[in-house]
Amino acid sequence: MAKILGRAILLLVKIDAAFVPFASLTGKSLSINNEQIDATAPDPATPEGAQWRESLAGTKSVDASGDYALITGDAAQAKAIEIAMADNPSAEFQMFFPGLGTFESTFFVNLQLGEDGKGTGSISLASSGAVTFTAA
Repeated sequence: MAKILGRAILLLVKIDAAFVPFASLTGKSLSINNEQIDATAPDPATPEGAQWRESLAGTKSVDASGDYALITGDAAQAKAIEIAMADNPSAEFQMFFPGLGTFESTFFVNLQLGEDGKGTGSISLASSGAVTFTAA
């Protein structure tokens, strides 16, 4: 995979029916998790024999976190705060990685506002539902 310039990673939030650019991520972390369920059982014909582990698909999740810099101004910051303060702090987001692709899902949002007054801060997203990935 080619190196990706951090500030080129875009975070888009769905407002009405369209995804709107929200911020570029600077410091970032992306985690794709697959938990397995151990379904190993002995062979009834030879229960004392060696057992190969068998697994079933378990819980899948995608989490992302990083520092952000707003690219669409105060309205985007207000929308992010609105989402984070809601009773159900989730919204549909896309994360676009140039040369790699786009992750899309509903994500729970944790937000930390920067103190510099320049539209920066930290954000973490935790998937809530199926995540789709579209390769670039």
